Amino acid sequence: MDAGYQLLRNWLPAGALEPLRARVRELPLTPVRAKSGMNAPYGVLDGRRVRELAPEIAALAGGPMRAALEAALGLRVQFMADATRDLRVQRYAKHEGLFWHIDGGTFGAVLTLDNDCGGRVEILNPRVSRVLGPATYVLFPFQRLFSLAGPEVLEPAPGDLMLIAGKRVVHRAYSPRDGARIVIAASYDPVGMRRPVVRDAIARWLNY
Repeated sequence: MDAGYQLLRNWLPAGALEPLRARVRELPLTPVRAKSGMNAPYGVLDGRRVRELAPEIAALAGGPMRAALEAALGLRVQFMADATRDLRVQRYAKHEGLFWHIDGGTFGAVLTLDNDCGGRVEILNPRVSRVLGPATYVLFPFQRLFSLAGPEVLEPAPGDLMLIAGKRVVHRAYSPRDGARIVIAASYDPVGMRRPVVRDAIARWLNY
């Protein structure tokens, strides 16, 4: 993934998408509030609860979604070693989303189930991300600086699977109008990688 991402259009066929979409709509997502201007609000069901309430989603993320990522990378991966953050169901309503950031996991796979709000993902190229990536936390109050850096804008449709080198490229998610974007998001690391304890603790505080 030279650009830092790959978008697989219509990855999940309609026959499989509809029952999965209906199942996800039944799940009790928790609202995440903005904290000191360091994050945007959205709804989430964390990995522990996903495994408890919808193990079929965990099987999808640990099987076909992971296999698609491994095929794109030519590399074996495993779920990020953080059972809260490695798998999420997320819902972004109008003006909700994720601020510019780099991911906790080395790689990610994001399956869009609904997107009737024009929900988009904006990604800075790897060269620009190398400069701005280390400063994402410091520059949280200055979000417009990232938008001025020429991001590529994607609008995933239901059934699309986005694979992303989330620790290598700075990106954000945003929903500009009424409706919602609902996704299954999974984070992975290369097999055998050890996690940074302090950074993971900060990320859990911000996002749950």
